[in-house]
Amino acid sequence: MPRDRDGTFTTEVFEEYHRSTGEVEDAVLEMWLQGISQRKIAEVTQKLGAVRIGTDVVSRIAGRLSVELSAFRTRRLEMAYPYLYLDATYLKVNWGSHVGDLALLVVIGVNAQGFREVLAVESAAGEKKEAYRNLLKGLIERGLTGVQLVISDDHESIKGAVQVELPSARWQRCVVHFQRNVLCHIPAADTAEVANDLKGIFAVHRKEGADALASAFVERYSKRFVKSLRFTGTFGSAELPRRAVWQTR
Repeated sequence: MPRDRDGTFTTEVFEEYHRSTGEVEDAVLEMWLQGISQRKIAEVTQKLGAVRIGTDVVSRIAGRLSVELSAFRTRRLEMAYPYLYLDATYLKVNWGSHVGDLALLVVIGVNAQGFREVLAVESAAGEKKEAYRNLLKGLIERGLTGVQLVISDDHESIKGAVQVELPSARWQRCVVHFQRNVLCHIPAADTAEVANDLKGIFAVHRKEGADALASAFVERYSKRFVKSLRFTGTFGSAELPRRAVWQTR
């Protein structure tokens, strides 16, 4: 770097006293999160030539993230969360000799001020009732209180776990999952039409109006899209469609 007599020169190319080790560590963590082995990470950093990092250093850097993750998973819940969202997503995981599915159970809480917060993300072999019970038990042990309503898809394991662990809370069916259940078997050419009619049911504020629209919806589409509406029950009865709709309200 050029030097001047008074030492007042600074370059705009990079920050003063800035080191590259922080960026390298961020890159190492990102590669580790993407499932790249420690040996591969060490090889990549050595080829880049900026900083030579061995497998032991990669292990120590990844260990810092494990500490932060442990703190996140065990932190105390200091406030009440009247509303909980429960859901799961699946990831492909390398189990050594084969690749299999791993379920990540997610709980999002909404506090009294209306702000959302991720309360827990836990891995499980699948979406079984015991897995969701253990998830809720862990939240209760960490101080979860004030739950009035739990929102999720129409999964028996979730409903069963909520009934046992949060008996005073009500359960409500997720509108997004409900609409996906209906639309997943609709041909692409008809999806927009069906989706607009379905959304119209949830835009109504009065129960009588929603009941009428739900009945008309089933009457209009039940014969055209049998597989999609099969979960609502007998097409000749509007009671089950209305019940499915009002599970989301």
